[in-house]
Amino acid sequence: MRDRLDRVAAGHDGELAPLFAEHARAAGDGAALLAVADRFDRLGFTLFAAEAAAQAADACRDDRSLAFARARAYALASRCEGADTPALSRVEPPGLTPSESKVAQLAAEGKTTKDIAAELVLSRRTVDNHLRSVYRKLGIHRRDGLRQVVSH
Repeated sequence: MRDRLDRVAAGHDGELAPLFAEHARAAGDGAALLAVADRFDRLGFTLFAAEAAAQAADACRDDRSLAFARARAYALASRCEGADTPALSRVEPPGLTPSESKVAQLAAEGKTTKDIAAELVLSRRTVDNHLRSVYRKLGIHRRDGLRQVVSH
């Protein structure tokens, strides 16, 4: 199947056919599947991106990568109203509390800790604590990773 997709991709202009071939080659490789998901998403094929991210979650072996792939798949799937595929049937919310979700959303929008604290009437320390918990649960290291894994 992969060979056939490679042959088809070689005979077509554009990005989509080669990306389908790359997706097939990435099977079982979490990092490669997440890269494919990102490319599908950039091209506007959100459902394919969500499925690739869900497949990445199945392939990830360490906790942080697994958390990131699951959160990425959920964020992408939430943009595909009514989508129901075998890969997406295993996608679950990342388990953030309501407060963590709100802080994460505001941080993903680019708001500073000070701005978030003022808007939610929290201390800066509480915002930072929420963000640390969010990073752990979503498998990211910094604020800039939030845009990929927080549902919009």
